[in-house]
Amino acid sequence: MLRHFMISAGVMNALIVSGTLWANPTDRIAPTTLTFLDDWTVITEGVVASETELDVHYDASRLSRCRAKDENGFNAWQIEAFVSIDGAPPMRFDLMGGQGTPYLFAQRTNFIVPKGKDMSLWFKGSDATACVEWDSNYGRNYHFPITALPDIPLLAFHGDWTLTQDGVIRAGEPLRLHYDLNRATSCRAAGYLGTASWKVNPHAAVDGRPLVLPALTYAQTWNLRAQQDIIFKVPEGRELTLWFENESFEYYTGTRCRSYDSDFGQNFHFMLN
Repeated sequence: MLRHFMISAGVMNALIVSGTLWANPTDRIAPTTLTFLDDWTVITEGVVASETELDVHYDASRLSRCRAKDENGFNAWQIEAFVSIDGAPPMRFDLMGGQGTPYLFAQRTNFIVPKGKDMSLWFKGSDATACVEWDSNYGRNYHFPITALPDIPLLAFHGDWTLTQDGVIRAGEPLRLHYDLNRATSCRAAGYLGTASWKVNPHAAVDGRPLVLPALTYAQTWNLRAQQDIIFKVPEGRELTLWFENESFEYYTGTRCRSYDSDFGQNFHFMLN
């Protein structure tokens, strides 16, 4: 027997009230991550979208010339990130922690992406001797297009087993995926001291080519998992295939549990425009 899916232009906002170990907030979207590696490459995980969270990870070895220490031998240098939207005056973020100690360490910075069309980033290294160096893509800065959140199509899998689609799913463009955790409730094992040791993973492929996507759950508290939407760029192709895996690990017995939401093994298929 096939489940019946309701496809409509609007997407339901009301979600089923959760149980004791999971929740379904409607406003959480998994952060996009920009990683600036020591080999001068930049990796984007997710889509830079307005009104969503962005994590910036920066390898400090990209700016390694300014490394002064103070009279106590402690670190007296820093690395800063600058972010400008559509050429506006930049926001500034510290990318290092532990100044004035022997334990300076790299840290990520995160912020909510403002509305706009273009986000540019650049980085500055400096120290107490007035040494200054820049990582700015040779003065051009690093540019990332901003997608307006309301413009991103939304594909929602609801707790009553209906499916709604708001917008057209296009190859090469972003897609927002929502999954109600009440669709996958069989694997809810507890970990050490009662921690929630389960998650829901989305699986996707375009024309049979698998995609790597973040989990649809996150640790809201030590014993509570909650739902989060994800946004990803759909690769070029003709057909998007989706299915979902609920997995958990019982710490005290070593038992693993896996269950699937896959339209009875057929998976969910969507033609791309």
